Amino acid sequence: MEGGEKVGGVLGGKKKKKIVTKVCEYTLNNIEGSISVKVLSEILFMNRSYLSEIFKKEFGITLQEYITVVKIERAKRLLLDDKLKAYQVAERLGFKDTEYFGALFKKYTGSSIQNFND
Repeated sequence: MEGGEKVGGVLGGKKKKKIVTKVCEYTLNNIEGSISVKVLSEILFMNRSYLSEIFKKEFGITLQEYITVVKIERAKRLLLDDKLKAYQVAERLGFKDTEYFGALFKKYTGSSIQNFND
């Protein structure tokens, strides 16, 4: 039996890796759009909980945390390369609350946006 076949209703290893790869590619290519666990599960026609579960087993972090990390990495690039203001970056990455974005940025980088830009 191939690793990608269903076994007892559960996806095999190859199929899971393929799904996780698709999730990563889609996230990286669409990080400035409306992206969430819900959106990813709808695109892949999968249950949100199950998608999150297989992602966490593969990477050791939640899918939501992965999305956040990718957003913060993109934010760093936008702040440095494009010289955008914090509110512009937050808006571009789908954060409705600039203060929340600033708090997340500090949590993941160890630096405030202001200090990061200096």
